[in-house]
Amino acid sequence: MIILKDVLFIYPLLANCVSEQHQQNLIYEDSQYVEVLDVGCGNSALLEQMYDRDRFKKLIGIDFCKVVIEQMTERNAKVRPELKFREMDCLQLDFAERSFDLVIDKATLDTLLCGENPYLSVARYLKEV
Repeated sequence: MIILKDVLFIYPLLANCVSEQHQQNLIYEDSQYVEVLDVGCGNSALLEQMYDRDRFKKLIGIDFCKVVIEQMTERNAKVRPELKFREMDCLQLDFAERSFDLVIDKATLDTLLCGENPYLSVARYLKEV
């Protein structure tokens, strides 16, 4: 059994944002089958660390930057073959509805709030994820 605590272990500051009661609502019987999407993954090691803890295997990181996606794909191809990265705009996701059990956003929302038409962009983003 796994809960979001495995993510919180990697990023302990997040633990302060998720109450014990809410953590109990995030229990998964077998994390090997939990599909995780990291929106705006950049070159963060979060997905790599989740993979390496041997908890999550169905992990996809997306970012609009082609260079970053190429770098992350190359960096992980041999050591983490199931870890996937795709170039994608978070405002136009190319996934079927309800494709993921867990969506992680570390900074994308903040980035959208600093751009043009921030409230419209955030509304579109939240509708997508």
